[in-house]
Amino acid sequence: MKKQKTGIEIVRMLSILFIALALILFLYNFNILLEPKQNIHSTSRIVMFRWIGTSSAIMIDNNAEFSSPLILNGERVAITELEPGSYFWKTKSGLSPIRKFSIDSAVIVDYEQQENNVSIKNIGNVDILLELFNKLSSTGMAILNLNQEINVSNASEIIASQK
Repeated sequence: MKKQKTGIEIVRMLSILFIALALILFLYNFNILLEPKQNIHSTSRIVMFRWIGTSSAIMIDNNAEFSSPLILNGERVAITELEPGSYFWKTKSGLSPIRKFSIDSAVIVDYEQQENNVSIKNIGNVDILLELFNKLSSTGMAILNLNQEINVSNASEIIASQK
């Protein structure tokens, strides 16, 4: 003889089915952010974003409300160049946490001694201001953009700072 299912057993089975279906839909729409990691600091202006999930695009913004986002499309990988600053990112579609990362400024100059002068090149990640001195008196200023080079007198003392 077959045992008939009671109303409580039917409700329990439907509840389990509903929970399983909701979990499958949640996991299908959930995206996992891999890179850049939360709160990481870097001086590289080239940033690679990696994620796992169904979204084919990400949003990047300098505010957590994403009021003016940069949208990058990719198949779980996207690369872009950004200015130094703090940024937030998340996937464009589906469920995703919000991550924050920072690109720190780096004032770096390379110099090469030549016969009567010194060649100075900006190899950092921001434009720089060069202040030139000769025996404690100012002899000039120059702004060096990224990868720009300038020649100055051997007798000059130089102070480099972020523009």
